[in-house]
Amino acid sequence: MAATLWIGTRKGAFALRPDARRRSFKLSGPQFLGHVIHHIVADPRDPKVVLMARRPGHHGPTVFRSTDRGKTWKEASNRPRSVK
Repeated sequence: MAATLWIGTRKGAFALRPDARRRSFKLSGPQFLGHVIHHIVADPRDPKVVLMARRPGHHGPTVFRSTDRGKTWKEASNRPRSVK
């Protein structure tokens, strides 16, 4: 399976996926429409696992994890703490 380029924006997350020959690309999304996505990274040990740092407005930052290449997401049980 070809690599996915994950794009985090102030309007949500997008995925840019190439075809098998990398001649054309399909843009999907947005996921988490209207939320600020700071970081998205695929786990190099397992390409099905994707982690995302998201800030959903007034609730503060949180981390989400997908185990199916971004089809579904689950929020981390503990929110990240700020370092001062």
